[in-house]
Amino acid sequence: MTNKPIDELTHLEIDRLIENFITRPDDPVIPDAFLSALQEFLQRQATRVVELTAEVIGDQLRFDPAASVAVPGNAFVFGDTRFVVKLRKAR
Repeated sequence: MTNKPIDELTHLEIDRLIENFITRPDDPVIPDAFLSALQEFLQRQATRVVELTAEVIGDQLRFDPAASVAVPGNAFVFGDTRFVVKLRKAR
């Protein structure tokens, strides 16, 4: 068992924690019930919704100005993450 915060755990460590929790001998958890509870918990954590509207002009995606998120060109920053949107031609 580790005492690291969950955001510092590797994917393997998180998988082990979940597996150990689900299969613990004293009170095993039904995987479907656990996953439903986890999904509900994660949805509650998303308290902010950001909608981005854009249009395709030629071969570029142009975002409409959004007050809560700066969108220069095809990239935007949200929190500590920079998103870059790349277009590909329809097949």
